[in-house]
Amino acid sequence: MEHPESLRQRDEELAALRSDNRRLTMLLHLVEAMSAELDLTTLLEKMVVSAVDLLHAKQGAIGLVDEERHAIRHRALHNLPEALLDIDFTEGVGISGQVYALKRPVIVGNYGEQVNLPIDDSDMRQIRAAVSVPIWWQDRLNGVFSIGTDDPTRAFGAQDVAALELFAKHAAIAIENARLYEHAERLAQIDERNRLARELHDSVTQSLFTIVLMTDAIRNYLQGGEDAAPTAELLYQTARDTLTEMRALIYELRPAALEGEGLITALRKLGQAIQTRHQLQVTVRQYGIQRLTQEQEEALFRVAQEALHNVVKHARAHRAEIELHLSAKEIRLVVKDNGIGMEPRPTHRSRKRRTRSGGMGFSIMRERLAGLGGDFRVRADASIGLQIDACVPLS
Repeated sequence: MEHPESLRQRDEELAALRSDNRRLTMLLHLVEAMSAELDLTTLLEKMVVSAVDLLHAKQGAIGLVDEERHAIRHRALHNLPEALLDIDFTEGVGISGQVYALKRPVIVGNYGEQVNLPIDDSDMRQIRAAVSVPIWWQDRLNGVFSIGTDDPTRAFGAQDVAALELFAKHAAIAIENARLYEHAERLAQIDERNRLARELHDSVTQSLFTIVLMTDAIRNYLQGGEDAAPTAELLYQTARDTLTEMRALIYELRPAALEGEGLITALRKLGQAIQTRHQLQVTVRQYGIQRLTQEQEEALFRVAQEALHNVVKHARAHRAEIELHLSAKEIRLVVKDNGIGMEPRPTHRSRKRRTRSGGMGFSIMRERLAGLGGDFRVRADASIGLQIDACVPLS
């Protein structure tokens, strides 16, 4: 028969193992969620809620370093007043400011007495104990992770610090990943603005210049008593063509149909706009019915848009097809053309223009789909053209 002391020790060890297993399981689930989430605000909110649950706490906050303000600015809160989002947590202000100043974990057992409260609020006064750790990324303080409780019997210790620090290490990777995604999105927007600027210069601006010349010629004809009707007719037709061109360009910039009428209608109108501006025949087909989120529709539309721009610029094709396959498990977007397939590997001089051969255009598509947990494949053959097959899971 086992000694009572041995039984008690075994029970304590089993309880500790269960607790450690629960923490590791929760942390694993959170890491999986963080890997799939690229929106920084949503990501931070998930982290806070999970960490509060993990440490049996009540309040939580994540703040990121603002280099210009020399302060911590909170981006996600749980059971805390939203006014904290507008406060600069400089060195010494709140527990976040203490960690920002000391660059190490801070534990307080009496929050009201040991911490300089950033605001006088009933929710803040309810906090009894708190723990806060720095979020490091490559030897740089990236942010602060704070947890609090209103339970007077709850005290944070070294084990809680260790758990929160492990949590913060994974959070740092996820935060940096989300920031890189945001940076890639900004680069994609800049690239799109530059493309539109070139389009405006190459087409609309030149057409407007032609209209000005024609108007000046008509004025001279009228002053000299000559027949201005042929030039006036040509002016009218040029103005109509310019208006059509401008409408197509504006639609590519912001497809109103995507918000009001759905993805398939937006894709059809995109095909019409491309056909009007570039004389590329575009057919659009849908297979199946499924409700999509606004984020899914926006990403898939932009992928199709980028793919068609590649066709226009590089494929030497006269026909393109868009297929939207909707099922309960996934969304598949297929864009194919009858062009030359994949361009040969670029030379040093042409490397900067490497879109169809897997450069900036494909990178933008992959980044957009990655935000939804999806990816795409490219098939190329000089005899049948190029096909882009994008897939987004719905489960």
